[in-house]
Amino acid sequence: MVTGKASVLRSVNRGVVLGLIRAMQPISRSQIAKLSGLNPSTVSDVASGLLREELIYEKTAEGSGLGRTPVDLYLKCDSHYVGAMEIRASVSRVAIANICGKVKSHSSLPTNHASPAQTLSRCAEELLALSDSVGVDRPRTIGVSISGVVDPNKARLITAPSLQWENVSVGELLREKIPLLENVVVGDAVKASALAEMLFGNRVTDTSNFVFLSIGKSVGAGIIIDGRIVIGDHCVSGELSHMAIYEEGLTCECGVQGCWEAYISDRAVSRRYMTAIGGEFGSGSDVGISEIVLRASKGDAVANLVIKQTGHYIGVGVAAIIRTVDPKCVVIDGSIADAWDLVYPEIMKALDERPLPVKGKFVDVFPASEANREYLKGAVALALQGVFNDYKIMNANPWKELR
Repeated sequence: MVTGKASVLRSVNRGVVLGLIRAMQPISRSQIAKLSGLNPSTVSDVASGLLREELIYEKTAEGSGLGRTPVDLYLKCDSHYVGAMEIRASVSRVAIANICGKVKSHSSLPTNHASPAQTLSRCAEELLALSDSVGVDRPRTIGVSISGVVDPNKARLITAPSLQWENVSVGELLREKIPLLENVVVGDAVKASALAEMLFGNRVTDTSNFVFLSIGKSVGAGIIIDGRIVIGDHCVSGELSHMAIYEEGLTCECGVQGCWEAYISDRAVSRRYMTAIGGEFGSGSDVGISEIVLRASKGDAVANLVIKQTGHYIGVGVAAIIRTVDPKCVVIDGSIADAWDLVYPEIMKALDERPLPVKGKFVDVFPASEANREYLKGAVALALQGVFNDYKIMNANPWKELR
């Protein structure tokens, strides 16, 4: 049982009940009590409050048979809206979404590297304009996804090298522009994508323990344990680019030998392909990852080999992740996943060569869901996290306590 101040406990219980309704609707009060371990009267009180807020609605279950007819609870999707912002190096995107995660309207604008305050201010103005244009209340919860190191507890960006931003109080800047704003949830792009996979994905078989691996210019991961994203004491969990996979291996851009990034990043794949065809990498005529994948699909033997080699190198690193985290599965995102029929067998071969110490146990690997590749899904997931987990206990997991 979660203990503490009454207001904190109510907030935790609210998040648990609302989260179960979102994930398992239609669901009855008695089912919520059974799954959560909460007292039935507590569930009833929380549900009554959510009905008053018009976050949920109730409907008599059909075909329930003899006995007392159960009343099921559903999320009221279009009763509340959240804001979403995705800040990238070249462009920033904003959207209005309902609490079921459906984007109602979106737009984009250039990112100003010289002024974080101006970029966020313009995003806030655009968000308010979008809410007015679709005729909904201005959002009181906003999710902000940024490619960088983020302290979510303080809604603050620590550093974003691609933006050349340092120490930006994202939450404070947005609250200045949107006075009624109640909650700003800020997260780095990869962890936000992991949350999106948990909320919207259709491949993950167990969303309580999995690793979301993003492969692109660098290598990052969102680690979900007991249904919650792992942040870390220094907010850098999942920064895997410079995890060593080979002693005295290829020299990484960081100057260290054997880093995972030197083998599986988009740049590493392009370099390997250019070398294989006798080209000069970095000359301006490099073949990019998307083109290499396309060529492999059309029967290019060199591209095929390079993609398969990349699959092997991914598997070597994934094996280390599995031993460290022990997830149910690993989800892989990035252009390399577009060649899944070539990549997947090589990943699994590498895992078979490095089995778990427990016989008969298996960790599967999936490509990221198509829904997760839609713009702003990560930012929307962050916003919904603010709605469905509305409590302020750091490092506390009510799901674990209530099992």
